[in-house]
Amino acid sequence: MSVISKDLWPRIDFNFEVETPAGLLKFQADLLSDKTGGILRGELSSFTERNILFTTFWIIAPRLDHYRYALIKTVSGATLYPVYVYDY
Repeated sequence: MSVISKDLWPRIDFNFEVETPAGLLKFQADLLSDKTGGILRGELSSFTERNILFTTFWIIAPRLDHYRYALIKTVSGATLYPVYVYDY
């Protein structure tokens, strides 16, 4: 005879780190540089205005006189989330 479990809840693990939107973008910028062997680089620029953080993700081509392309912009408040993502 099989035993039927009455527990409907899975094991919940609350031991995790909260990642910031800028931290996620920084990780992606580093990956871009690694995956392209430095042919393309990812870079972030940020500024704050009235407790709102604006961050732009740039793709830079060093061999093309450091040509810069703004890929996306994120906007978040003091609580980090929600974050709004805008493309250029």
